[in-house]
Amino acid sequence: MKPSLIISFVILVVVVIITSLLFFGGGNREGRFKTDPPKVVTRVIIQKADSRVNLEMKKGEWLLNGKVDVRKSAISFMLSALEGMEPRSSVSEKVFESLSSKSTGDYLTVKVFSGYRKINSFIVYHFQDVNYSSILKKNSRSKPYLVYLPGYEFDPGMIFTAETDYWRPFTIFEIMPSEIKEVRMDYNTNSLNSFAITSERTLVSLSGSSSFDSIAVRRYLSYFVNVPFERFPAGLELNDMKKQTSGSPYFTLTVSAITGTTHILKGWKREIVADGVSITDTDRLWGQLDEGKLFVMRYLDIDPLLKKRSYFLPDE
Repeated sequence: MKPSLIISFVILVVVVIITSLLFFGGGNREGRFKTDPPKVVTRVIIQKADSRVNLEMKKGEWLLNGKVDVRKSAISFMLSALEGMEPRSSVSEKVFESLSSKSTGDYLTVKVFSGYRKINSFIVYHFQDVNYSSILKKNSRSKPYLVYLPGYEFDPGMIFTAETDYWRPFTIFEIMPSEIKEVRMDYNTNSLNSFAITSERTLVSLSGSSSFDSIAVRRYLSYFVNVPFERFPAGLELNDMKKQTSGSPYFTLTVSAITGTTHILKGWKREIVADGVSITDTDRLWGQLDEGKLFVMRYLDIDPLLKKRSYFLPDE
């Protein structure tokens, strides 16, 4: 065989191998964001301009910034996204530039490690747009993509956030009954339902009443041992939240501990759209603890605290 033919044959083989690797051995790398098995993810760093979270598995437990336990449902969903998210479609540069011009310009970088080795990385852009809530890119110069997670309707790009509060356990109250000094519930729409409970050692009292059900009062104080909330709002939901929480809250719950600390929980009723009509959400409401970030609470979790004064006065 002539040398020129051998060289041509070698070049052809190399081209075929490269093409196979690109299209049959993993597809277009620009649109591939999931982590290839069987690599085990042990650390994920999510960072934006002004904040950074380090999620790391140590001795079988995931920790936030090396100190705080990570909420198990959050880390589980993130690992599912890293293992399974697929490109839905590419996004044109024109659309991407238009979305970028309307946003604050913030974006997240995600770095994934197995041990000390970096095995994946990409950039996540979040937008308040119903069709483009998040867009992913392998790097700043690569094509932008919409992604999805098979079996889920939720946009997997939204799981990546550099907000530390998101990764912590979603807890409103975690107070033992013996640690509570006073609880005050104020209903702004009907003050007759409001009440205040004081607790001192083995004695409990209900304001304005000399006769009440002490067992019901003690049972109520036990509900504060573990009160979770569901999640933080995201995307277009943020606009509804701002509008619906601009007025007076439905209730204000103040809990004072014997240590001198006081926590104030405010709750607002939510409005949702069903069949084109705005209705009151009977499953969830807005919440805010100590003037912090607003979040979504389920009635299922918060209902034990939403007692009325009559609950402690069974004879009335």
